[in-house]
Amino acid sequence: MDKTDKLPLNEKITNQGLTIQFSEVYVEDSKVLVHYKITGEDRKPVTYEFDTRGLNVIYDGKKNGKQVENLTYQENGLDGFSVLGFISTGKKDRLPFTLTDTDGNVINTGIAEKDQPEGVLAFVTSGTKLPESIRLNMNIDRIGATKGS
Repeated sequence: MDKTDKLPLNEKITNQGLTIQFSEVYVEDSKVLVHYKITGEDRKPVTYEFDTRGLNVIYDGKKNGKQVENLTYQENGLDGFSVLGFISTGKKDRLPFTLTDTDGNVINTGIAEKDQPEGVLAFVTSGTKLPESIRLNMNIDRIGATKGS
């Protein structure tokens, strides 16, 4: 792919009353952007909130009582602080989304995400060209206050 391709999608995954919908993807030689939206059973975007039970919260991420950014917390036995992701995984690298090639090999990319009920996942290589065929993989164990797979 030598130019930007915009491809419409209508991929949905539903579990525990939450649906993640991927509606479009933009692909360039070294970049992939994927638009997503997370909705509840009422088809409205889920509330941007977190389950803080058992956490030593340092900063709650709220302004005027409304969640505006991810919260930070202190983990026992670790220096510094951790950021609680809205979309998260228990994987060691804490990345819920990865790209792989047709053989299942992880493609080395940086990732940026809005990490809210609706946003864009941005995967960017360090300048290397992406393979012709790629797969978006997910390993999510929590979305906001909902835990599960």
